[in-house]
Amino acid sequence: MEMEPRLFLSVSLNEKGPGPCSPPEPANPRWLGILIRAPHVVRCKKDDIADGHGAFAAIPICGFYMAEIRRDVPWEPMRIVAVDVRTKKTYAGDIRELEEGVAAPPPPSAPLPPLARMSSAGGYFNPNLADFVEIPKSTATYEVHVEFRDLKSNAVTIELIVEED
Repeated sequence: MEMEPRLFLSVSLNEKGPGPCSPPEPANPRWLGILIRAPHVVRCKKDDIADGHGAFAAIPICGFYMAEIRRDVPWEPMRIVAVDVRTKKTYAGDIRELEEGVAAPPPPSAPLPPLARMSSAGGYFNPNLADFVEIPKSTATYEVHVEFRDLKSNAVTIELIVEED
């Protein structure tokens, strides 16, 4: 199903929680993985600042993940990967704390109580690709996906159009 492109303008960037562009949670309660959605085309001005973190563009990556709870491996953040379709150059960056409410899943702060028998946990995320990945300020088309532990999301294609002022 094609999403209305204007809906992506209403995404609360770098916040957790479902939004108008979030992928639906899979019906299978045993599903593990990452699903993402993003606008097909993003337009911005070369010298604009799109958010309070200095990003030149607002490029929402709306996602949902469900991962196995693992106490035997150190916590690592999600990673956004963008590959320039023309040059094949890869750009990547970790989703990290920018301020309270950022999209990265929190590190475990304490062991789960003995009665908690959860085997997986997950949630929604809405990072601005341009806040976490240092892509050039130029027009390009990217294949984008998100990685977390041994999980890799579906890929989305984003055409970034950078207009001169």
